[in-house]
Amino acid sequence: APANTILYPRYSLPTLARVSNPVPATGGADEESLEDQKRRFALYIAQVHRATRVALEAAVLTAIGPNGERAREALVLDTVLRPCLPPGVVEVYVDDGYGTASEGLLQAAREAIEGMRAAGVYARVYRAQGRPVDVRVKVDGPEEALPSVEEAARRYL
Repeated sequence: APANTILYPRYSLPTLARVSNPVPATGGADEESLEDQKRRFALYIAQVHRATRVALEAAVLTAIGPNGERAREALVLDTVLRPCLPPGVVEVYVDDGYGTASEGLLQAAREAIEGMRAAGVYARVYRAQGRPVDVRVKVDGPEEALPSVEEAARRYL
């Protein structure tokens, strides 16, 4: 918070006369949003059943790299989804949303998977990399809505 600013008092204290912060607050974290709480809870529930693809993906999504970075998406491939893999091997792809997941984030993902994988399963962890894709879309609808729809599709893709 900026200096000399109080956003709101956390608790009321009967003897509190005044509060000041002469220097800016630094090093803290914003309050967790309800959406983040829901996401964290869903990841926790997914991890209850260990050694499943979903649990391994959830483990990757809860991993935090040394600079505070996180994976935005994770994909776990096993012999069911990728039959060419040897038995007991899974491939894990970590995506930070930019295709530039750091080695520190990959290591954090490996460590998170270690506590989740079944005995005898080897996890290969890779950085997901973007691939350009040519996309053509035809949208039918009212003329006045088309620019908004096109812009939304462009931002999404």
